[in-house]
Amino acid sequence: MTGPRTIEDAWRAGKSAGNNFDAIRLFAAALVIFSHSYEVSGGGRATEPFEIISGQISFGELAVLIFFALSGFLIAKSWAAHPQLSVFMRNRVLRIMPALLVSVALLVFIAGPLLTT
Repeated sequence: MTGPRTIEDAWRAGKSAGNNFDAIRLFAAALVIFSHSYEVSGGGRATEPFEIISGQISFGELAVLIFFALSGFLIAKSWAAHPQLSVFMRNRVLRIMPALLVSVALLVFIAGPLLTT
């Protein structure tokens, strides 16, 4: 018996059983919050447990790696669903631009006046 051979096959196989992407996102977000708590409390990166244990990366950096891997899988799934560059790029723009425009507007019209003299 062989396993899934493509991203699309893996996505279809995991769809019926529940893919747990939300659980992975929650885990990575919790790692970011946990890692930042050491910076905020004044202990700094040197007191972060995973940094001490591994001597190389913090929980926050591990979370970033998890987010990048998850994003890569989801982008590949999106491409497999619409493997035409124009459709893929249009879908990416329609997904990203509204949130980007709202964020920029909030920064310009709210944060800008509050944080400048």
